[in-house]
Amino acid sequence: MVLAETLTYFFGGLSLAMALEGLQGMRRCLQPLRYLAFMPASLAYSWAGFMTYPAIKGFGASQFYLLAQLRVAIIAVFMRIASHVRQPANVWISLLQLVLGMIVLVWYKAGAVAGEVGCHFLPAHALRPAGSEGETQEGEEQVSFMLSFAAMVGVIVTSAFGTLYLERQLKASSKDPLFVQLHQLNAAGLTGALMVAMRRANEPDVSDAHPGMELDSDVPTAAPDEESPYLLPLRVALSVSCVVARGALNGSVLKKLDALTKGLIDVTAIVLCTVIQVLAQGRQTDVTAMGLQMMMLLSVLGFVSARQVAPPPARCDEPRTPRTPRELLPLRSKSKGSKWPWEVQLEQVPKAL
Repeated sequence: MVLAETLTYFFGGLSLAMALEGLQGMRRCLQPLRYLAFMPASLAYSWAGFMTYPAIKGFGASQFYLLAQLRVAIIAVFMRIASHVRQPANVWISLLQLVLGMIVLVWYKAGAVAGEVGCHFLPAHALRPAGSEGETQEGEEQVSFMLSFAAMVGVIVTSAFGTLYLERQLKASSKDPLFVQLHQLNAAGLTGALMVAMRRANEPDVSDAHPGMELDSDVPTAAPDEESPYLLPLRVALSVSCVVARGALNGSVLKKLDALTKGLIDVTAIVLCTVIQVLAQGRQTDVTAMGLQMMMLLSVLGFVSARQVAPPPARCDEPRTPRTPRELLPLRSKSKGSKWPWEVQLEQVPKAL
């Protein structure tokens, strides 16, 4: 998935540039210095993409997406330090309320309705059989949880750094179209994804390493699905299309607005999707989960309404307002009857000389 996403951005941006601008567009894309400028953000996004899948496997899709929005707090603190704009107390109260609401909602879903929302870590009493096998399984679940938790923290930190750095680079080269910038962004990520894919392709399969291994007859085997060879490419194509569309929209938001606004839009999208599922699809939910999500929405509104935004810096290509010329002191004119200093000195010289 990561390789397919980076390939789509890399060759898609290059194709659009060549289709619209010809060779000039290709030269505009293939700039090694721009590749190096976007490389930190590209590596951060690639690393976050690789850690996304073990995190989703452990926490579930809905919990992962909620926890990933904790990067809003990191982005807000960094932007406060970078902009030197003092924010009122209501902003930080709303941000703290938003973070606590997301954490409590994830904890509530994982504990109360874990089986319904698809969380892998069910309550302990549901996974703990009697005997030594239960202790072994409990230890494996703890290790799996620690790995998923570490992957989740990595996704939050790397995606926050990548978002902030990408916003800076997109606005620094705002003259370039977005598809050129996305092409340059994914150059380093494409290299890393190819290396990982080649390494995974060379790893031996478990069935090849143990040819004599036989499946246990008590374990039920899944019936072969005749439609899976046709459905799998379609699902992959749809997934890649959604991911690419999301990346293009995220780039547009970062280029026009800022990273903090993008994070708040993501949080609002979670609440709106839940409301649509409840009203349009008839999804069953409880009052506690809806109350926590409404609290998150109110926190976003409070943060946006009380936030103080720094004035945009002046760009180099914008015409500067001409400065008023500095007033010069008027020259002193010689008045009648007065003499210059050298005239006074000449009068003091004796006439004989």
